[in-house]
Amino acid sequence: MQCTVKPANTEIPLVGDTYVLIPVQDNSWTQLPASKQHAKALQLAAEVSDTLDAYPCETTDQNGTLKFSPISSGSYLIVRKSTAQQNKKYQVDPFLVSVQQSTITVTPKFSWDVPSTTTPNQLKPDKKPEKTPSTVFSKLPYTGQLQWPITVLAAVGLVMIFVGQVLKKQKK
Repeated sequence: MQCTVKPANTEIPLVGDTYVLIPVQDNSWTQLPASKQHAKALQLAAEVSDTLDAYPCETTDQNGTLKFSPISSGSYLIVRKSTAQQNKKYQVDPFLVSVQQSTITVTPKFSWDVPSTTTPNQLKPDKKPEKTPSTVFSKLPYTGQLQWPITVLAAVGLVMIFVGQVLKKQKK
């Protein structure tokens, strides 16, 4: 996992933060939209906040890299257990990952210029995400990705179906 932030187009590694890897038995969260996955991660983190010491933890190196090994396939909750003094202004909420292979690269979303007073013991599972206007695109998680590839891929798919039908008729 790469733990870096990019304020003002400068990449800063978050050195010295400690994260906990918690196996999750219920992987129904994988079918949820991003906002509900976030809420589920907060709920699970609140449930295990008193037992974080029972799970494996690792600390980010000088490049902000975090490695848990070995990891078997499954679902995991990752929680930042402790924050290095220089990283207190950067906040990351707990998040869920699904591991299908032995190696997975995860880059969690960090926010900065926010008081990082939230600790795992203070997480509130009852906090509901803010509602946004109900449109097709507002239900998609915003990742900075443009919407135009959806249209292009749909058009290419229709052309491929049409070409397949033409070729099928030519064989007859």
